[in-house]
Amino acid sequence: MNNTRWGLLGAGWISQRAIVPAMHSASGATLWSVGARDVARAASLGPMGGAQDNYRSVVDDPEVDAIYIALDNAGHLPWIEAALDAGKPVLCEKPLTMNPGQTQRALAWAHDRNGLLVEAAWNLWHPRTQRLLALIRGGAIGVVTSIDAHFTFDTVPHNNYRLDPLRGGGALLDVGCYALMLSAAVIDDDDSEIDVQSVERVVHEGGVDLQTHASLRAAGVQVTMGASFIAPESQSVLIRGSHGSIWLSDPAFTSYLSASTLRCTSAEGTATETFPPVDAYAEMITQVSAAVASRMGHHTTDHWLPDPQWSRWVSTAMGQIAATT
Repeated sequence: MNNTRWGLLGAGWISQRAIVPAMHSASGATLWSVGARDVARAASLGPMGGAQDNYRSVVDDPEVDAIYIALDNAGHLPWIEAALDAGKPVLCEKPLTMNPGQTQRALAWAHDRNGLLVEAAWNLWHPRTQRLLALIRGGAIGVVTSIDAHFTFDTVPHNNYRLDPLRGGGALLDVGCYALMLSAAVIDDDDSEIDVQSVERVVHEGGVDLQTHASLRAAGVQVTMGASFIAPESQSVLIRGSHGSIWLSDPAFTSYLSASTLRCTSAEGTATETFPPVDAYAEMITQVSAAVASRMGHHTTDHWLPDPQWSRWVSTAMGQIAATT
């Protein structure tokens, strides 16, 4: 299989810590070009085809096969559209966009151009998450009745973009999307109405939510989610069904290069499964690279992509939660 040559937009912390190491280790992927305002920082990431001091040059580079967008949330939609217009498949950091209207537009933009648009909800590619979804699809715990999912931490610097509403800040957008994306994958019913029942939030003086707790119901499943920048660091997932439950050890979403566990209680008893350390970013890039190669007519191995409508569901849920007073 020919390597997919990636163009990366953004050379910030997430690119340095996770995306670039994953691209260098992923199968079937090459970091070809990086665009950033600081071209020296972009060059330090080691792109084979060079660094650029702007994003447009990366998008328009004929040697680039696909684009990874690693910008703040406000930069997602414009560069999704630009990359798709250039005929490039797109892998975009979560959340896909800042609101439901933007997400609908991005998905329609991809559909109308027969393009590939994937939200980089990287934990979905983790073998533990894949196992969780397989257990649920296989009926291990019966019909899912409730999902409790929380992601909290308390270390946002005062000048961080997460506190800037114009850049798509706020706990709900930043980490609430993890809980809601897992809920979307578990429920897997794009036609279900989302009934937001209660919302509690703490709002920063700048206007973003520092903490959001919400209860909602969709497709007969009760979802309780929490996202916070001011609570102690914790990640939890508990999914209950008519005949059992599944629990993920902390960190439930961002297990990175460390072992993790899943406990399933079913009619057959309780079993705990342990998963070895894995870079789920690399798993994601490997499989999205294979999808890109397949679209280019290259022979590829099997690959898995999330349903793009899960992104629509998540954005709709976040929009309704944000609008609830």
